[in-house]
Amino acid sequence: MHLESYKKVLVFCAHTDDEIIGPGGTLARLSETAEITVVTATAGETGYSRVQERDKIIQMRERENAAAAQILGYHRRETFGYPAQQVPTDRDALHDFIRIIRDVRPDVIFTHWNEDKHRDHRAVSLLSDEARWKAAEHILPLLGDFYYTPELYYYEVQDLFSHPTAVVDISGTLEKKLAAMRTQESQLPVMPRVLQFIEGVARARGYMAGTDAPRPSWKPSAFLPQRVP
Repeated sequence: MHLESYKKVLVFCAHTDDEIIGPGGTLARLSETAEITVVTATAGETGYSRVQERDKIIQMRERENAAAAQILGYHRRETFGYPAQQVPTDRDALHDFIRIIRDVRPDVIFTHWNEDKHRDHRAVSLLSDEARWKAAEHILPLLGDFYYTPELYYYEVQDLFSHPTAVVDISGTLEKKLAAMRTQESQLPVMPRVLQFIEGVARARGYMAGTDAPRPSWKPSAFLPQRVP
């Protein structure tokens, strides 16, 4: 991965905190040199742990979203508004993904792993992968000018890769990643100890990268293979 060469980055995620738990530290690092667009498939309306939050969870997550985006340095954020736990993979959804790829024209796409246990994550992964090559085909000009994204990486959220092929050094941005996660106040009860989980993955990935200092040189953002033509 050549992070310094990326000028436009497109991130697909199912829910508003996925890109924080996954590549959040990498995105904070990339925001220093690239424009980052994050596309969220759902509004996360099922992500509440207290009944009294049911009617206001979308507004809560929108506010949390904005706070995290400011910390991590996103240039743009879009929400498709598909129903949570029911992200469609039909033609209309595929066209939404093609349209945003052709609009952003990214150097790299980050998306969910296609073997994640969460159905929304798998759906987003499928759409991202298919839309990437469909966006390059000379069809559907009403969705924008044809465009091929050179690179695509899967990121891990809570289902961890057994053999990641890329590990990014985020020693300078781990604290931003944790700060962004702390803004997700509605989700902290949904995922107890998620902050400890993020730090634990950081230590594990630091170990993989050969870090043996008393305080690890954090290298937690792991990715699966680069997709090539």
